[in-house]
Amino acid sequence: MPKAGACGASPAVGSSPARLPSAGRQQKQEHTALAASLECVHAQGGRPAELTVEARSIMLPMDESLEIGRQHQPGRFEELLRAEPHWLTYISRAHCRVMLHASGNGGAPPQLLLRVENLSANAVLVCGKPLVKGQVETITEGGTLEFVAKQRESLQDTKFLSFMLRRASPRPLPAVQLPGHYPL
Repeated sequence: MPKAGACGASPAVGSSPARLPSAGRQQKQEHTALAASLECVHAQGGRPAELTVEARSIMLPMDESLEIGRQHQPGRFEELLRAEPHWLTYISRAHCRVMLHASGNGGAPPQLLLRVENLSANAVLVCGKPLVKGQVETITEGGTLEFVAKQRESLQDTKFLSFMLRRASPRPLPAVQLPGHYPL
């Protein structure tokens, strides 16, 4: 379940998303080091929680455009939908384009914003809102991107794959043992 406020309004067409100020190389490196992922939290007929985080996630680089689809994450969707592979026909080779940004000011941690553009004739849901081809919407941390299918025998869309935007966990630093110092 996405946390409150996890979906934002789309920026006006042609406007640039908010960015952290770039005053110096060190700040730029820190900004670039921020990353997030779209983590699969639901796969129709499957159990994504039983997969490794890497197998169920799409890593998102900061401030770089990334296309999502069967062509761009080979094997990822097949693994997630292994139990019910017929859903793969509803995922385009290049289904959507995303770009992760951070915005914020002061000492607070920056807020992650994921701009999602649907490139496919197959709709997706962004925080439960349908996004058709050519439309753009923004997700904040905790928001969802869902792949849906309208089957002929059903009047409702079936959400067969759901991803949640999550901040990447910082990797623990390796233990370093200094000469002459021994663990207790």
